[in-house]
Amino acid sequence: MSFNFQETQDTVKQFWEKNKIREKVKAKGKGKEQFYFLDGPPYTSGKVHIGTAWNKSLKDEIIRYKRMRGFDVWDRAGYDMHGLPIEHKVQEKHGIKHKDDIPGFGIAKFIEECRKFSVDNMKSMNKDFEDLGVWMDFENAYMPITEQSIESIWWLIKKVHEQGRLYKGKRPMTWCPTCASALAKHELEYEDITDTSIYVKFPLANDPKQFLVIWTTTPWTIPFNQFIMVNPDEEYVKAQVNDEVWIVAKELADHVIKDVAEQDYTINETVKGNALKGTQYTHIYHELLPQYQAMKDDNKKMFTVIPSAEYVDLSAGSGLVHAASGTGVGADYEVAHANGISSWSELDDNGHFEQTMGPFAGMRAKFQDEQLVEKYTEDGHLAGIEKYKHDYPHCWRCHNKAIFKTTEQWFFKVEDLKEKMLAENKKISWVPQAGFNAFDSWLSNLRDNSITKQRFWGTPLPVWHCDSCEEYDVLATRKEIEEKSGVKPRDLHKPWIDEATYSCACGGTKTRIPDVMDVWIDPGCASWYGLEYPTEEQRFKALFPADFILEGIDQYRGWFNVLMVCSMLAFGKRSFNACYVHGFVNDTHGRKMSKSQGNYILPQEVTEKYGADATRYYMIGAANPAIDMKYNFEDLETKFKHLLVFWNMHKYILDLGPGKTSEPGFEEQYILSRMHSTIKTATEAMDNYKLNELPGIVEQFLLDLSRTYIQLVREKTDKELVAATLATTYKAGLLLFAPVAPFFTEHVYQQLKEPLGWEEESIHLCGWPTFDQKSINEQLEQDVALAKDTIAAILEARDRARLGVRWPVQTVHITCSTEQEQAITRMQDLINVQTNVKELSFEHVQPNYDIKPNAKALGKEFGEKTGDVIGLIKKHTADITKMLNEEGESISIDGITLTQQHLNITIEAPEPYTLGTGANMTVYLDTTRTEALDQEGFAREVTRRIQQLRKKAGLVKADRITLEVVASEAIKTAITTHKADIMEKTGVTKLTFVEKITHEQKDETTIKGERLSIGF
Repeated sequence: MSFNFQETQDTVKQFWEKNKIREKVKAKGKGKEQFYFLDGPPYTSGKVHIGTAWNKSLKDEIIRYKRMRGFDVWDRAGYDMHGLPIEHKVQEKHGIKHKDDIPGFGIAKFIEECRKFSVDNMKSMNKDFEDLGVWMDFENAYMPITEQSIESIWWLIKKVHEQGRLYKGKRPMTWCPTCASALAKHELEYEDITDTSIYVKFPLANDPKQFLVIWTTTPWTIPFNQFIMVNPDEEYVKAQVNDEVWIVAKELADHVIKDVAEQDYTINETVKGNALKGTQYTHIYHELLPQYQAMKDDNKKMFTVIPSAEYVDLSAGSGLVHAASGTGVGADYEVAHANGISSWSELDDNGHFEQTMGPFAGMRAKFQDEQLVEKYTEDGHLAGIEKYKHDYPHCWRCHNKAIFKTTEQWFFKVEDLKEKMLAENKKISWVPQAGFNAFDSWLSNLRDNSITKQRFWGTPLPVWHCDSCEEYDVLATRKEIEEKSGVKPRDLHKPWIDEATYSCACGGTKTRIPDVMDVWIDPGCASWYGLEYPTEEQRFKALFPADFILEGIDQYRGWFNVLMVCSMLAFGKRSFNACYVHGFVNDTHGRKMSKSQGNYILPQEVTEKYGADATRYYMIGAANPAIDMKYNFEDLETKFKHLLVFWNMHKYILDLGPGKTSEPGFEEQYILSRMHSTIKTATEAMDNYKLNELPGIVEQFLLDLSRTYIQLVREKTDKELVAATLATTYKAGLLLFAPVAPFFTEHVYQQLKEPLGWEEESIHLCGWPTFDQKSINEQLEQDVALAKDTIAAILEARDRARLGVRWPVQTVHITCSTEQEQAITRMQDLINVQTNVKELSFEHVQPNYDIKPNAKALGKEFGEKTGDVIGLIKKHTADITKMLNEEGESISIDGITLTQQHLNITIEAPEPYTLGTGANMTVYLDTTRTEALDQEGFAREVTRRIQQLRKKAGLVKADRITLEVVASEAIKTAITTHKADIMEKTGVTKLTFVEKITHEQKDETTIKGERLSIGF
């Protein structure tokens, strides 16, 4: 009965389905203490990738754990479905190149295609998750595309409106010209790019031979320049450059004029930046565009110098900052707003300069920087050009470069809520704790973000605006819409919702603002619309806020952010109490997985080779919270092999049967203590949401059960006690492992259920095991752990001596601390048996040392004298050896103080010893051989050969045999000396030395060159 993961999964799925196990597990917790798990909704734009599989495995682990602890778990799955990614997929499918082509295709048809694409992908993802063993409510998954969900989201918009926090504003936005859509702060990803930066000369209004020299990394924004900023506290020079005067920061003058412009200069005057305040200049293209004069007439601060200590520094550039508030979302906008300068940019949705922009009309912002630089150069406006590497925002959907443009959008007013949000963050338990700091930092810099997009597939903005006056209404339900308009829309999406219009009191007509809401609003409202609030008010009161959420490190700015913003606006408090944060999945070399690099892995590639359990087992424990996982197939292979060890244990238990308890020996006391301490550790880890720790905790216990306890009791005569102990401890290990490997543990449970009399129908109907503090013997566990370390060190020494463990050794000398010596003495019988050593000694063995200079460390400290110091070390190795033997920390030679850090030291065992090392201990195995030791070794080897032949013949332990032996004199002498022991261990009733083997079952071999033939 070998382990076949595919057969296991298929068998277990059929068992679960036939017996409705999942339903019974949910029913078992009904009415008990509630646990609200809020599923962070994955996007239904494509296949489940390995990162999502990791995410869902962690989620399933905590859900299964909480159910085993008796909780009534709310586990409704959720999906994100609206937005640009799906629009783009549908556009690609139907060959729709641009947003403007969608009405020609048919908006209703387009929306239906988006809906179908989303739902079909959701069904496919459901199956992928279920194949991983994830037990969540996929049948009733929450979706933002349903009428109930849309009304729940509209409920927030109306509430925000009633609070006076919904407003329409014209302001600069980060904009994706590829997606033709505004980008909120959390929708940006930054990449290092090398740009062409330029130094532009703006002439003073009263003297066209004097120039303010600005610097910018965005050449396309120059046509939209409105003012120039200086630092009022820094010094600026008026530098004579040929027949022109250039005004730049004094500190940067050499770089700008000599290095970049490659010109000589003299300083005519030095002034403080504040002295430049109000200096008027002329836009370099003022003669070509009438907009400049119109703006100047409107605000006298246009095209002047404005001081700003906050936004101007001398870390790069010229010390004069070009400002275009319509194409800058930070400093440009803030200073412009403070000075009454309106935001301005004339770009279309794809980033092209509009026809009103004269010579720039049709050019594309950012994407045609080089052509613009050529024009500025030809027109004589540049002082210089240089390459500059910096972080630049990109769209997180299409990954193309973003631009900045002024646009009219609807906003939530939230900046004044920051302090309350920061206070709420202190009430959240973050795993890791560093998550608190990361989220705190994000909230501290929170800005009002737009909530609207000029797209099609999204939750419609529920704002009806009059075409004659500025009045508008926010309608939050179908009922309100139908009562106002008399229209019953077929669906609440575009285009059907836009059929609902009604008269305004002023005589005009109110129509819905055509925008849809930014997709981030959907998951931001999931904490209540997933509970079907406000329709289901009782459920919401019982569950909200969520007890636990879990997502990746990118969600501080994403889902965690919008959950907080939306719940603060809706209820004035946080929407979750605890959060586990995981990292990204990288390949073995630490590179982010991507299709373009060819290192992308689909979950099926892993599960088809290793199975769902090994995949989950590996992934859940593969990385600490918030740390990226380096996906390593070697580590995965190791987990799979561990499953085989756990599987073989269950077969061993089946062979032993149920057993019966009696007075436990030291071995039972140890493994039962390990069981209780493991349950305690595992429970504490899971209660504190240290989800990644459970696989390792259980693994160590089950391996200990196999490699320590079973090894210790191989020869134990009380097999009833062994069987009972194994049944108890193995079951506890299975229960702890059930949230990690649900198929494997179920299959093994079913195999053992009847033979061992286990009552529950399924392992997942069992409760989480409990621990007894009184049964935990920490000293015994520590002693055994030290004994195992000592055994490993001795076996290492055996390997070096090429001396197998069946060949007894007289003495091993151990160098260790006094505390370790006491523990090893307590465990010496165990160590002696496991290593086949007659005697453990703590008598000191003087090691030899191979001492060489550490050239790197020496060079760092002694520099040019390194060669001389190396010579001293080679000359004084005897003195250094004495220092090491006396455990000294340093030695002084000819006035030079040397420590062990200056040396490369290799410990070598003197004759006749070989060396083994453990944690803070060294063992010296005496390789001296005697005739008695060799005879015992031969006897053990003969015993093993007989047992192998018995196994080959299919005999069981109770079967008795008569044995014929043909052997060399050395082996014959060993057999004669240890005859009784050999016969007892191998079930031999009669052992005869013969000239030739006559029996059918026989084997011929050599042991250390000595001939042996056996037969029975």
